[in-house]
Amino acid sequence: MPKKPEKEDTKPLKSKMIRVPVALISAVRELSRLHRDGHTGAILQGLQSLISEIDSLDDAYGINPSQQQSQQENPDVKQLEQQVSTLSERIQKLETAYNQLATYINTQGSKRQSYYRPGSTAKPKQLIHTEVELASRLNVDIETLKKVRSNSKSIGEFISWSKSKDPSGLGWEYNDKDQRYYVTQ
Repeated sequence: MPKKPEKEDTKPLKSKMIRVPVALISAVRELSRLHRDGHTGAILQGLQSLISEIDSLDDAYGINPSQQQSQQENPDVKQLEQQVSTLSERIQKLETAYNQLATYINTQGSKRQSYYRPGSTAKPKQLIHTEVELASRLNVDIETLKKVRSNSKSIGEFISWSKSKDPSGLGWEYNDKDQRYYVTQ
């Protein structure tokens, strides 16, 4: 003889536990109190009305909560980006002025000792670059820099090309011995 299925518990649950954001805890407690006092219908109607109103405001302004939060944080990021950009421009101007001054000093007559002379062991760091540094300065990738250097028919051709790319109009020459680029006169 088949067993009769046991009677399922059809009793509705009294409550379900949910997580509530800290900022809403006091409001949820108040809603719970009103529910216990028998105002459930009014609470549900009021909440539906409030939710609809908030949704219509968000739609009217085209803002969702995540965008709103990012818009509040954005001014700080934008201000920081602007400051970094300004500092980068100033550094570039200072480097350009320094390199122009070094070039001017180097082109002075034989009465003055040149600040930089090819073959000299003491060279200012700003006038010496690795492949990565020079590629960045000339605003090209490393592969382009290597390709132009190896395809140049003469040293002068590469120097001329680098002058056309350099923000200060300086020419650069590669030294195989130490694998560095040096500014030329």
